[in-house]
Amino acid sequence: MMRLLLSALVGFLWSSVATASEFRNAGVAYEGHSPAQWKALTDATWKVPTSSWSNSSPVMFAGMVCGLSEPTTVWCLDAATGRTRWTATNDYSDTLSADERVSFAARREQAVVAEKDVAGLQAQYGAARRALRAAPGDAAITAQIAALSSKLASARALVDGFAPFLTPPNREIIGYTTHTPASDSARLYVLTGNGVVSAFDPSGKRLWSRWAGPAAKPPRGYMVGSGASLVVVDGMLIVPHAQLLALDPATGRELWRSVPYADFGTPAVAHVGHTTVLLTPSGELVRAVDGYVLSKGLGDLWFAGPQVIGNDVFYVGGHAEHQIETGQPLHAVSWRLAEVGPGDVRATKRWDQILPTKEPLYTSPAFAAGALFSVDRGANVWRIDPATGAVTDLGTVLGKQALGLVYSSPVSVDGSLWISSESGALGVITPQGQAKDMGVWEPLRSTLVFDRDRLFVRTLDHVLCFGGAK
Repeated sequence: MMRLLLSALVGFLWSSVATASEFRNAGVAYEGHSPAQWKALTDATWKVPTSSWSNSSPVMFAGMVCGLSEPTTVWCLDAATGRTRWTATNDYSDTLSADERVSFAARREQAVVAEKDVAGLQAQYGAARRALRAAPGDAAITAQIAALSSKLASARALVDGFAPFLTPPNREIIGYTTHTPASDSARLYVLTGNGVVSAFDPSGKRLWSRWAGPAAKPPRGYMVGSGASLVVVDGMLIVPHAQLLALDPATGRELWRSVPYADFGTPAVAHVGHTTVLLTPSGELVRAVDGYVLSKGLGDLWFAGPQVIGNDVFYVGGHAEHQIETGQPLHAVSWRLAEVGPGDVRATKRWDQILPTKEPLYTSPAFAAGALFSVDRGANVWRIDPATGAVTDLGTVLGKQALGLVYSSPVSVDGSLWISSESGALGVITPQGQAKDMGVWEPLRSTLVFDRDRLFVRTLDHVLCFGGAK
């Protein structure tokens, strides 16, 4: 549920697909048979069930399509056949040595016992309080209450102290696998909502795992959870979880630690002159080499990440429901980035336009045919002129089929723009401006992934491949 529209693309192939809201994906544009020419997407090359649902999108890695399933399962499938190559876990215990795991297991058992004790002690405490109300000032009952209170505090401290290292029952719609993995030629990188970051080689061997700490509480925009995805840039693995961290991709060693991170959206990357910077959804401009904050206040997105095109950055959206409820409009804001000295980048505002929509935006925009295209929660598509910020309402390609909300970002491929909804409704706008109804699949919250002449779809229950050789 989330894809967008648009017009003609004059020789431009978008090379790094939209970053989605909390359900982020990094896809690629490609040359070859345009998926928009496929007459129907009802005949999958292969379809494989998953062990559980996930909001994250899969990524391509070493001839495989790899992704996550709730709560902490990592999987890689052969891209040509769908056969499972390997699976792994991404739990806190995976960050420990063999001896540490033994100690961890013992502490976990203690926490389980303490949790049961809390329930029993609470019942006894309540009974003692009622007894004291019936016999005010009774010294024996007063002493019993004091003893029970002390035991209850100790048991709760044990349970609460161990809680950050556990993956408790699923968190509603967010879950623990809303973060899309990242990859390079050598490694697959995974972050899950329990704060565990891991790297795997193509065979599935775990190269390293480390704990980045518990997620921020509360996150910006929702009650629980996290969803920002990993970014690989300039020989660093950027981890947006509780704090913005940079790790050595080969070893997991921490390189720097920067601003607190409570956003569901993923930081964007810009290469400005000789300086690489990161742009957070909450508006920080961060130097990538060392995490130094160059400036703040560029934007304030709750669910999506900013979009970068050359030296221009675009913040499209805002506080979503909060702004709608309070009557505050959503905005699209553009900044021009410039290198003003060695390692120093400054941002100058170009324009600030109100978005004429009553719906929140959970997605990041896509860029095609020289324009930005954004989609709101209700599947309405907006064309934004990147030079002026002028906004044009393009309606929706999903029509009455757009059951459910739009969470995943639009995808631009060979000049066509793709958008789908949580119900699985899919629509495409071709470079000639024709809207195509591609039917309704299964429910999904992930962004589509394209690789050459193949399309990969992660629904809540399956991974599907369309195109390629059968």
